[in-house]
Amino acid sequence: MKVSEFLILTVFTFSIVSCKCNRTFTHDQPNTMKEPNIKREVIQPIKTIVESIDTNDVVLSELIEEPPLFDGKDIGIAFREYVHNNIKYPEEANEITGRILVEFIVEKDGSISNVKIILGIDPLLDVEALRVINNSPANWTPAKQRNKEVRYKLVFPVIFKLTSE
Repeated sequence: MKVSEFLILTVFTFSIVSCKCNRTFTHDQPNTMKEPNIKREVIQPIKTIVESIDTNDVVLSELIEEPPLFDGKDIGIAFREYVHNNIKYPEEANEITGRILVEFIVEKDGSISNVKIILGIDPLLDVEALRVINNSPANWTPAKQRNKEVRYKLVFPVIFKLTSE
């Protein structure tokens, strides 16, 4: 590319940009351009949120450093095994199957509280899931954030599935 072609190309590009962006306002004309209505909010970085957690707050799983343990083991293994061994399928449920989501809080002392169904499939199965979770032993090691025990909200699936024997 020659210097003259580069100069022409540069001038041409500049004129296109300047034509599209060229707006003049005079003091006697009202400003008809409106600023868009944008909701502005300050979003704290996760690090700041984690540092500001009080030990009495309920901590969500995305922010926790050390999740709780059941019987000294991972929840997905030990607590699932406990639920599997203690759940009884109600005969009156007429072969209904599905997944129930149970929400509860693991407290700082290792107990559980606020047990409730957030997604149920049948009242009989919902009651059985609540019974098993509420009767679970207090073998919980509480969650920790910055080496302090904290309350931890957990959503646990209880699956009712019939198998042929």
